[in-house]
Amino acid sequence: MKKLRLSPLKLTSADDVLIVYISGYGSYSRLHLKTGGTQLYPNPLVRYAKRLLHFIRIHKHYLINPSFVRSVTQLDTAHGFVTLESGEKLPIARRRLQPAKKALQAVLTGRSPIVTLSNHTLE
Repeated sequence: MKKLRLSPLKLTSADDVLIVYISGYGSYSRLHLKTGGTQLYPNPLVRYAKRLLHFIRIHKHYLINPSFVRSVTQLDTAHGFVTLESGEKLPIARRRLQPAKKALQAVLTGRSPIVTLSNHTLE
């Protein structure tokens, strides 16, 4: 199987539809792909954030593609998470909770997602 070339400088608009989310740890980033596989690159998450402007930074370690978000859940004023189409749940950082929720709601309103806030469901 041929490895995709998804380093930040070689990304094309066709490649970003393959990326579900990117997790970053120091100077390395792991791209989690639609196919279920992952690829590790020696580039910090911030380089992908600068290149993929429609992706949303929800945490110090996570940059997500809003196209793959199923729902956003806010447990209280400081805790929340994003549920992806695969069923995977990623935390939203406390200081990014409100901006991320607002950005995701704007993107998701066109797809009529279920957004849960403090055990209340909104449309």
